[in-house]
Amino acid sequence: MPALKKKRNIQEYISGYVDGEGCFSVSFSKREKFLVGWETKPSFSVSQNEDRAQILFLMQKELHKNKDGLRKILDLAFQMNPSGKRKYTKAEMQKALR
Repeated sequence: MPALKKKRNIQEYISGYVDGEGCFSVSFSKREKFLVGWETKPSFSVSQNEDRAQILFLMQKELHKNKDGLRKILDLAFQMNPSGKRKYTKAEMQKALR
């Protein structure tokens, strides 16, 4: 990873990395019980091999400094869909935010 001295450069580097390695998607599901009849699910993911994971830690540090915001999103996800199938339990995800 190149030397990044200025905050702006870090943000530009992350932006470029996500542009190349990230994935944004939005899915729609017909749901009669919803006000407009459709459920919208935005999603974002980015991955890297373990030997190059430092960029993911940099992103976590820069983009998720406020873990309270992530906890609120997690709580909201489980509140909106408490019976949804998930790979990890809420407790496992909360532990990762400590």
